[in-house]
Parts: sequence; structure tokens; C-alpha cells
Amino acid sequence: MISKKSKTNKITAAVLAACIILIADSPVNAAWSIQLGTFKTLTGLRHMYNSLPDAIKKEMLICRSGDYYVARYGFVANKAETKQLISTAKSNGLTPMVVECNTDLCSTPEAIFKESAKASHRITHPEITQSISIPAKAPEKQKQTYNPDQFFGHADIMVLPEITTKVILSSMDINRITCDDGPIKDVVYSKEKGLSVKINNSNAFVKFLAVKKRNELRYPEKPVELYFICGPDAAVYTVIAVPEKVPAQNIRLVSKKKRLKKNLSLFEGIPFEKKVLMLTKYAFQDNIPESFTVRKADKKKYLSRDLNISLRRTIIAEGEGIQLKEYLVSIKQGSSRQKMTLEEKYFLLPELTENPIGITLEKTSLTKGETGRLFVVEKHSE
Repeated sequence: MISKKSKTNKITAAVLAACIILIADSPVNAAWSIQLGTFKTLTGLRHMYNSLPDAIKKEMLICRSGDYYVARYGFVANKAETKQLISTAKSNGLTPMVVECNTDLCSTPEAIFKESAKASHRITHPEITQSISIPAKAPEKQKQTYNPDQFFGHADIMVLPEITTKVILSSMDINRITCDDGPIKDVVYSKEKGLSVKINNSNAFVKFLAVKKRNELRYPEKPVELYFICGPDAAVYTVIAVPEKVPAQNIRLVSKKKRLKKNLSLFEGIPFEKKVLMLTKYAFQDNIPESFTVRKADKKKYLSRDLNISLRRTIIAEGEGIQLKEYLVSIKQGSSRQKMTLEEKYFLLPELTENPIGITLEKTSLTKGETGRLFVVEKHSE
């Protein structure tokens, strides 16, 4: 076990800036509330919360909505009953907004801040071991139920040369592809697949062409291969563009040499154990350096009778020989267990990691309906 004797208050503050809190069941089940604000991080939420009077704090719940924490005050069954809530909020200098909502993903502010403090402590004390092996339970094919959208933070979409990379592009809007290493010299693709590409220096703008049928616009759905040639070395970047109805995407074509150089400078002179801690904290905060490679995944592991385990993503620090696998862990809906106590060693299985260096659980106490994260740092072959 490695215990980092660093300044706990600084690390805790950093972790709180993007800590993931899994919301417990709410005691309230109402339809209307007053929304006070939305926050990307717990730091902003805490700052707002500390400035509120006690009368407002007592009636608050914090809810999850996609990537954000939403602060709400008061919960009533009918919209007409929000008049008193609006009056109270305005009298305290707040700008209220009436919203219709449910409290399925809500909890008290105190519960959220308390849970974040526990999680931050665990991130500063990753367990380092390579010798423990726990036998896996018999496979059980059962529908998995976890929601990666509970976690916010999305790494930039980056493409390396000479590696075929599948990316999702907007089928309706104009997508931008940028070459970090210089002008884009050419783009090779099949025009008959309904695609328009325009080059402007280091940028390429990609638009899928809609077809009008029976007074209805139909957008392409089939993937298209594109080959971008850019940079002083005329490197080739192979992209398989998958059209979906999402907002316009920004894709970066990144030089592998530059990424390696940045990684080496990032970890220069740092002890190996601290590198493990840094990589774990980057993933925990969803504050991943651009020079790292992030490979998203949704691979389910049928290893436990009671737990859902799914690989969310792999984060590679190229040039350092280490990578991190982030798993989502939750209790199966069909399990008789309502609450489970977990330990890092339970997950040192060959199906989850082959060359483990460090392992950290976000939550050691898991209740049914919650999802926790598991971080496994392991060796990576360059």
C-alpha cells in the first residue's frame, strides 16, 4: 500500500473540483421546484451553497442532469404552489426559475460534500500490488444496468497518424477537423457516399449531405472512410466517420512525436509511485492532459454473481509505459444484496488487468442503484 504524504488539503481541493458523486435515493417525490443554478464542478456548487442563508439550505437538494449538478430549492406537487418559494428566493437576492422535475437523482448537499471528501481521500492513497489473485465466480449472462452518462467530462477527440480511428461526426451539422502539426495537404474519400469536404489551411470542414425524399430530409447513416494528409512529414490520419444526430464535432489530428515529448516533460523527475498517483487523479478528476491517449469502451465483464463491471475507458500515458483502465461497478438489479462492502483486491482478476501496478476504488461501500468507479493502473507496452 502506498500512502502519499502530501498536503492533504491541496489534494482534496483539487479532487473536489471535479469529483463524481453518485446520488442516493431521494426522500422526496415532487413535481415542481425552484432551480437556483447549474454547476460543472463541486467547487462552484460549494461556493454558491456557502453564500446561501440557512432557510434556503434546509430546503435544498442537489440533482444530477447529464454532466451537471443542479441546485434546487423546495419541492411541491403543483406549479401554483411555487409562488411562496419564488418569493422567498427573491427576498434572499436569488434569481429563481420554476422547473418541472423529479428527484430520482437527487440528494442533500451535505451528503454530496461528505461523499466527495471520502472519495478524495481514497484517490490520495492508491493500493499498489501485483501478487494478489482472486478467483472469478462463474459467468452469469444478465442484462447490465449502469449509466456512463452519470459521469461528466469528455476527453478531446484526437486522432494519431497511421492508426485507424473511429469517430462520431454530426450527420446534420458541419464538423471541423484540425491538424495540430501544420496545413492539411489533402483529404481522400469517396464522394459518392454523400460527403462534402473543404480544406482551409490546417482545417478541414466535413458535412454529410442530406437527401430529400417525400418532402423529408434523410441524413446518411453509413460510416465513411477519410484519409487526411497533413504536417511537414505528410503523415496520414485514417478516420472512419460514423454519422449520428449529434452536435458538430471538433476532431484533432495530433502528432505522435509531440504527444510523447509532452508526456515525458509532464512526468520528468517524478518518482514512479507519484506517476501512478498522478494518472489516477487525472482520471478521477476527468482532467486528462491532451497528450494522453483516451480509448473509450463499453465492455461488460461477467465476473460476479452480484456486481456489474464495465470498462468505461483506457487512458494511456505514452512514453511512460503506463496506462489506466477505468471500470464502472454497480450491484445487479437481480441481486439479493442491497449493499456491499468492496476492497481493491477483489478486482485483481486476469479478466480486468494483466500487469497491475496500482488499484483504487472510488467507493468501498456500494448501495444498489449507485455506480462507483474502479481505477486500475497497469504496465503498457509501447
